[in-house]
Amino acid sequence: MLLLFSKAIVADVPVAVDGIIDLGEWHFDRDGSINLDGAWEFYWLDHLDSQQSSVLSISGQPNYLTVPGFWNDLYLDGEELSASGYATYRINILVSDYSAPLALKLPSIGTSYLLMVDGKALSSVGIPGTSKGLTRPSYKPSVIRFTPESNRVEVILQVANFHHRNGGIWEPVRLGTPQALHREREDAIAGDLLMFGAILIMGLYNLSAWVFRRESKSSLYLGGFCLLIATRILVVGERYVTHIAPSLGWEFLTRLEYVCWVLAVPMFLAFMRSLYRREARRNIETGAWLIASSFSVWALLAPIQWATQLVPLYQVITLLAIAYGVYVIVMAVYRKREGSILLGLGALILFVAAVNDMVAINFTLSGDNTFHIALFLFILMQSFLVSIFYSRAFRTIERQSSELTKTNLELHIQEKLRRTAEGESMALYERVDQTSKINRLGVIANTIISDLRESGLGSVPTRANAVLEDMVRLVQNAGVERAEIDIVELLRNFAMSMEYKALVESYRNATLVTDMQQGVGRVRGSASHLQTLVISLVRYVLETQPEGQVVILSGREMSVEELPLFHDRLPAGNYYVLRIADEGLGIHPEDLIEVFDPTQKSNAYSGIDTHLLHLAVVASILEDHGGKLDIYSAPQVTRLELYFPLVEDEQNTPPAS
Repeated sequence: MLLLFSKAIVADVPVAVDGIIDLGEWHFDRDGSINLDGAWEFYWLDHLDSQQSSVLSISGQPNYLTVPGFWNDLYLDGEELSASGYATYRINILVSDYSAPLALKLPSIGTSYLLMVDGKALSSVGIPGTSKGLTRPSYKPSVIRFTPESNRVEVILQVANFHHRNGGIWEPVRLGTPQALHREREDAIAGDLLMFGAILIMGLYNLSAWVFRRESKSSLYLGGFCLLIATRILVVGERYVTHIAPSLGWEFLTRLEYVCWVLAVPMFLAFMRSLYRREARRNIETGAWLIASSFSVWALLAPIQWATQLVPLYQVITLLAIAYGVYVIVMAVYRKREGSILLGLGALILFVAAVNDMVAINFTLSGDNTFHIALFLFILMQSFLVSIFYSRAFRTIERQSSELTKTNLELHIQEKLRRTAEGESMALYERVDQTSKINRLGVIANTIISDLRESGLGSVPTRANAVLEDMVRLVQNAGVERAEIDIVELLRNFAMSMEYKALVESYRNATLVTDMQQGVGRVRGSASHLQTLVISLVRYVLETQPEGQVVILSGREMSVEELPLFHDRLPAGNYYVLRIADEGLGIHPEDLIEVFDPTQKSNAYSGIDTHLLHLAVVASILEDHGGKLDIYSAPQVTRLELYFPLVEDEQNTPPAS
C-alpha cells in the first residue's frame, strides 16, 4: 500500500513517547516541518490547564493515546470509550533553539477544541463543553504562531465531541516555522481551489453540452458528477468554505459533504452505463440510485450523530461501485470498445486512490489525500474521451453537411430542369389539345360538307353556314387570354346586340325568355369563346322549337356535391348553372354521343341535324372552360344544364343544390 511505503521512508522521524517528543536534533530550517505523531498524554472526561495536567502527570500514571487517532478506539478499565465525551491532550516538545518563533498547524479536530501553549490559550474552534448542550462543533484548520519560552514547549488541547461518530485528533498536528506552515496551508488551499475550479469547469462544460444536445446522456451524468465532487472539495481538506462563509454551520456542511459523496456514486455508475450499455447492467445502476436516495434522505433528516454512523457502510458501497466500474471497463477493453483503455486507466487509478484514502481515514494513518487528485485525473480523462467523441461527431456532421449541400445543389438543378420540362410539356399539351379541337371541328365541317353534297335541301346550307361560322369563331379565338367574366352580364349584352336580333328574325318559330339570378355568375374564361357558346346555344334553341313556343333560359348559382351526368361526372364545387327545358324535337338516344364527340357519327345516321353540331360547339367550349354539359332527352322533351365553375369568392357561399 502507498501508506505503508511512505511509512517506511520516514521511519527515522522522531515520534512522541509517553507524552514527550524530543526534537533536539531536529532543525526546522534544515529538516522542515514535522508531525507531532505518537503517544500523547490523555485525560478522559477532564478539561485541564497546564498546572492541573502537570500535577496529574507527576502524581499519577496518565493514560496515553496515539495521535492521530480516535479516542473511541481506546479502552480504559476494560471498557471502550464512547465517541461522545470530552478530554485533554498534552504533549511536551523538546527543542534545541527556542529563540525563534514556531507555529502549529492544526487540522480538523473532532469536533471542537481549545489550544494552550505554555499555559496560554492561543486558539479555539467551536466551543468544547462538558455536555452536548454546552458544546458547539466546528471545523477550521488553521496555523497558530507562538514563541517558545524555553527548550521545553507544553501543548495542551481540550477537545469535546458530542456530534460525530468519532472523537479526538483525527489528523496529524504539525510543528514548524510560521513561514513554512503558512506556505503549506496556502499550497493546500491553492490545490483545493485548483481542483475545485478545474472540476467545476469540466462539469459546467459537460452540462452545457447536454443542454444543447439532450441525447448525450454521458455529458449529463459526467457534468452532475463533477458538480457534486467540486462542491465536496470545498467542505473537506482545508475546508476553505469555513473562511469564505463562516456563517455556515458545522452540521449543514457535514450533511452537504455526505449528500455530495452519496449521490456521486450512482452518478458515476450512470455515466459508465451511458458509455458502455452492453457491458453495464441497468439493474445495478437502478439499485445504486435507490440506495443513494435512501442514504441521502437519512443524511439530511436523521440526527447528525446518527447520520455519521453510516459512513463506514457507504465507504464499502463506494469501493464496490468503483470495482464494478473497473469490471465494466475491463469488459469494454476486451470487446475493443472505443476509448475503453483510457477510461480503464483512469478508473484503476481512482480505485487505488480510494482504497488508500479510506484506509488512512479509518486507521488514522498519516499521508497525503490522493483521492481528489486521482478523481481529477479520472474526470480529465473522461472529458478528453467525450471531447474525442464530439470531435468525431462534428467531423461526421461537417462531412455530411458538405455532402448534403452538394446533393441539394444537384436536386435544385434537377428541380429546375423538371419545372422547365413540365412547362414545355404543358405548352405541348395545350398545343396538342388545341390541334385536337381544330381536328374535331374539321371533322364536323367535313361532315357538313359531305351532307350538303348529298342533300338537295335549300334551307340546310343556311343552317350549316351558321354552324360553320361558330366553328370559325372558335378556331380564330384559340389561345386568347382569359379573365373573370360575368356570365349574366354577357348574356344580357348579347340579348341587346344586333347579332341576337338577326337570329330572332331568322327563326320566328320560337321566343327565348331569360330568368337570371343577378349579382352572381363570375367565371374565368375567354369572352370571345363564351360569346360563341351563347350564339350556338341560342341557335340550337331557336332551331328546335315548334311554332309559337316560349323557351325559358334560367340561371342560378349553387354549390353541388359530386354529380353523375349523362356523359361524365361533375366534380363537387360552386357553379353557375344555365337550364333550358323545351318541348321541341328531342334528340335520339343514339345521337346524343355526337354532342360530346362529333367524330363518332353513326354510319346509319343519314340526316343533317345541324342543331347537334351547335350543341357540340357548346359542349366543346364548356369543357375547355372546366365546365360540363348535361342532357336529358325524351320524345318531345329536352333539358339542358350548363355548369360553369365559379371564381372562388370567400364572402359569398352559394346555396346547396
